[in-house]
Amino acid sequence: MVTKILVVDSDTLMLKALEVKLRNEGYQVITCSDGKEALQKMDSEKPDIVVTDIMLPGASGFEILRAAKDKEYSILVIIVSVIGQEKVVEEAFELGANDYVSKPYNLSLFVNRIKRLIRNQEHLTMLAQALPPSARNSILKSLAQKQASS
Repeated sequence: MVTKILVVDSDTLMLKALEVKLRNEGYQVITCSDGKEALQKMDSEKPDIVVTDIMLPGASGFEILRAAKDKEYSILVIIVSVIGQEKVVEEAFELGANDYVSKPYNLSLFVNRIKRLIRNQEHLTMLAQALPPSARNSILKSLAQKQASS
């Protein structure tokens, strides 16, 4: 199964560069530059991963993060931003972000971080298959929060 990634960034150049790099790595990529549109695409496209900037028109990256984690906690969310303040980074992780990357970033290193998150998620999913369905989401949520804080 091909991993589906929703990339949300109002910086058209960054958006296009990441889209091309991810497509070349074999991922299915959906892009948009507006937070409100991203919320709609999350519902219609059901991505495995959301990469979002914080500062967006329509809805913030934090709103996108909250919506993703409310829908399905196993969705991986990576926040990218020029805002590198400790308080902002802490808030992102408290809301359930799986990673935080400061802009500008190296595309190859960024893709390696995505691959690492996917591998970790695959391991969690394999472990979760042994659990009763009613317990999976809460346990995955707890494990993901511990993983993000480490």
